[in-house]
Amino acid sequence: MHFYSSINVKSFDAFKRVDMYAFALVLWEICRRTVSQGITDEYQPPFYDAVNADPSFDEMRKVVCIDGYRPEIPNRWTTDPVCYQYYIMLTYIMSARIAGAYKLSPFLYL
Repeated sequence: MHFYSSINVKSFDAFKRVDMYAFALVLWEICRRTVSQGITDEYQPPFYDAVNADPSFDEMRKVVCIDGYRPEIPNRWTTDPVCYQYYIMLTYIMSARIAGAYKLSPFLYL
């Protein structure tokens, strides 16, 4: 399946949603490597536990778009003062799944 069959290329908002989701994945990677409560996770790419090391576009589309899978967020992030701020943004961005209903919260304006 081609990328353009998964996104409305005539909608600028669709591209903004893709960018924000990619941004959330970068935040997730940063938090995994941040020392939180004396713990830091070893590097793993997003969806490491759901796809093979070199996933195809179709495999990623199934996991993210169809199955609605999201990277696991450790509970300790909710009690760490730094990771908690990322946790709020991550859960907000990654939960906005209804096309056209994605509105940026005031705390997300960068």
